Amino acid sequence: MSVTGRKLTRNCINDKKSHWIWRAHIAVFGFSTRAIILPLVQAMVLIALANSSPLVAKLIFNKAYAWPIDNNLTFLDGRPLLGASKTVRGVVVSLITTTLGAWLLGLGMRIGLLVAAAAMGGDLLSSFAKRRLSLSPSSRATGLDGRDAVEPEVLREF
Repeated sequence: MSVTGRKLTRNCINDKKSHWIWRAHIAVFGFSTRAIILPLVQAMVLIALANSSPLVAKLIFNKAYAWPIDNNLTFLDGRPLLGASKTVRGVVVSLITTTLGAWLLGLGMRIGLLVAAAAMGGDLLSSFAKRRLSLSPSSRATGLDGRDAVEPEVLREF
C-alpha cells in the first residue's frame, strides 16, 4: 500500500503518528499510560489467581484435604468462627498458585506471596464478619466481598 508514492511501514506509522500521540498524552496527563497499564493488568491477574485457585482446587480435589481452618470452633455467640468453607487446602493452593503466577509474570515470588496472603486474609476476615451477621457461607455481602469492587455488574449475572 502506498500513500503519496511512499510505502507505509510499521516504523513510519509509529515514528510519526504514534510518537506524536504519546507525546501529547504525556503533555496533557503528565504520565504515560503504558507505565500504568502493565502493572494494573499484572495485579489483576494475581488477584484473580489468589481468589479463584481455591475454587478450582475444590473442583479438582472435591472433599480431599478440605480441613477447616477454624477446626470447627465456635465463637462466643455460638456460631462457627469462619465456617467449613474456609479450608487449609484453599489457603495453601492460593499461596502456591499466586506465587508461581507472580514468578511467571516476572514480579518475584515475594510479591505473589504478599498478594495471596492479603487476599486470603481479607477473605477470612469477611467470612468471620459474615458469620457474625448470620449470613450463610458463600453468600454475598456488599462491602465485605472484594469482588463487589472489581466485578462489573454484567459479570454478576452469570
